[in-house]
Amino acid sequence: MRILAMVALLGAPGALALADGGFFPPLTSEAAALSAAQKALIIHSPGAEALMLQTTYSGPAADFAWVVPVPARPKTQDIQVGNPAFFDAVFTATSPTVTTEVRVVGGEMMGAADAPAPGAPGMATGQPGGPRVVVYDRLKVGPYEATVLAATGPGVLTAWLRDHGYRFPEDGQQVVDAYVERRWFFVALRITPEDQGQADLMTDLPPLQVTFEAGLEPVFPLQISQVSAPEQNAIDLVVLAEGPRKPEEVPLAQLAAKAAPGVTIWGLLCQACAGGKAVMLHCGPVDPASLAASQEGLDENALPVDASFLADCTATRLWMRLAREQLQDLHFVPADVPGDYLRVEFYRLATLHLPRPRVPELPRVGPGWWVTALRLFWVGVALVIGVLLGFAIARLTGRPTPPPSLLMLPVLPILLILAFAGPAVAGFVSGGTYSEYSAQAAVLTQAVEQFRADFGCYPRSVEDLLSTAPKRGLDASGNVVQLGRGTGKKHLDALPRDPATGRTSTWRIDLASPELVTSSGFATTVFTEHGG
Repeated sequence: MRILAMVALLGAPGALALADGGFFPPLTSEAAALSAAQKALIIHSPGAEALMLQTTYSGPAADFAWVVPVPARPKTQDIQVGNPAFFDAVFTATSPTVTTEVRVVGGEMMGAADAPAPGAPGMATGQPGGPRVVVYDRLKVGPYEATVLAATGPGVLTAWLRDHGYRFPEDGQQVVDAYVERRWFFVALRITPEDQGQADLMTDLPPLQVTFEAGLEPVFPLQISQVSAPEQNAIDLVVLAEGPRKPEEVPLAQLAAKAAPGVTIWGLLCQACAGGKAVMLHCGPVDPASLAASQEGLDENALPVDASFLADCTATRLWMRLAREQLQDLHFVPADVPGDYLRVEFYRLATLHLPRPRVPELPRVGPGWWVTALRLFWVGVALVIGVLLGFAIARLTGRPTPPPSLLMLPVLPILLILAFAGPAVAGFVSGGTYSEYSAQAAVLTQAVEQFRADFGCYPRSVEDLLSTAPKRGLDASGNVVQLGRGTGKKHLDALPRDPATGRTSTWRIDLASPELVTSSGFATTVFTEHGG
């Protein structure tokens, strides 16, 4: 038996994710940009909080619009482009481990105007003497044109958004007015005219970082996502703060210790979070040197966060899947975690079926029996050949038959090599088969990535990769989305054989797997490790 293993990290940085805030396409847009999933890094120290938000947007640059509410007014220098390498490094360091073990056995097969324009800094809009919108700042941040504003009463902020080309739904006014009543501020973002001219289609936007004064507990503004959210919303957060943290509004749940046959890692996460719960995937200290080493171009001495703060804080990774009506602002309170750290590992076991050697069928007496049988078979072949060779020599020469052992000498080395090199040969073959499995998964992953680039979502199943005009897909939260016209091309001409089952119909889309695909032949076990 040969065992081969692959270790990867869950939640690769390239996974499709939309950050928190409301996405409001302009009135000229034909299709709404949905906040399909949310991914954010929250950095909190007493008195200050930094939100680092990463968005994946694919569409016309002129149609991009994003509104993020914050509890305190950010200063001009507090709105900036976040460091994508640092963002990726933190998520990589806190990702659960995915270990795949394959056992091989025998078997079958912003331009400034001369005069202030409506909505310019210092200008207030609204009816005289009534509620109004106050624009505090407008600045260029990377490819973004950011406007910091607030409202003094209900209704006027939504009117401002509509006047500026945002397609704001009527039933979303209550959500925005709830922030206005609490005297929150808003950061509205668009793509600058200069960047619109450089790229008609935007597909890769840098993370945004907003820093503001904060209380004792970190906060994540999530309620505004109700305005544009689909039915289900996957939320992946890392909180860097003093001690372990949990959301006060969302109860914590435990992952099942073992998945039912065919259930993917994504399925395990969704099952645990059913009904509006969260799971803790990581909790522990942060090593600045390890963060810097994990991403090219990230200098330990030039991290965007103070190294001493990182050395003293705790990183808590939380994953949840909430229905639209369950989206509310999250406040993170201290959590009780046994030991100094918590880590999660997903262990996937599959059995690769190799062609059985062509030897007489023997009873199945346990793993590795056929290796012993193969050796005995070749030794027996050597004896038979020796006896036959002896009789042939005796008949041709008329001399007495020599001992079989003597006649076996010329062929014995070759036969013994075949007999006792069986495990090495099996290992070579199994390695080749495992390479085949990895190659097949890579082909499917590439096709899924191309599907996402073409349609802005994932395929519902691998069979959709064979269609020139699939009708539906999946967003990053697992919601079914309707697709428009097809591309006129297939992403695959045929599905590869799944070596774990010997069939082509057992591949599964897994939004939480590093490869985005998996085999239903895997049996997944979850290990939660506490240390210290």
